Amino acid sequence: MNDELQQRPGHTSPFEAIRRVDEEGHEYWSARELYKLLGYSRWEKFQYALEQAQKACENSGQAVSDHFHLEVQLIKAGKGARRPVENYHLSRYACYLVVQTASTTTKTTENK
Repeated sequence: MNDELQQRPGHTSPFEAIRRVDEEGHEYWSARELYKLLGYSRWEKFQYALEQAQKACENSGQAVSDHFHLEVQLIKAGKGARRPVENYHLSRYACYLVVQTASTTTKTTENK
C-alpha cells in the first residue's frame, strides 16, 4: 500500500509539502516549519535536536555550514517594534539528521 501512495499522482508527503527552492534552484526546508511537522510544541525544545543534528553532521565529516544555514528575520512585535527570530534553512541531509536526533531526544527535551 505504501508503494501505491508514492505512485498516486498528486500525492505529496508532508515532508515534501514543506520543501522550498531558493533563487538559485537549491532545495531547502525551513526548520520553523519542520519542528511543527515533527510535533514539537515549542521552538526552544526543538533547538536541542538541531544542535545534536549539527554535531552528527560534523562527526560524519560534512561541513555544518553546507547543510544548516542560519537565517535571522525581523518580525513584528507589540507596539510596532520588531524583534529578530532565528530560523535555519536545512538541506535534505540536515533534515535527515534532525529527524534522527529528534526521535531520540524528544523524550529528554519534553521533560525539561
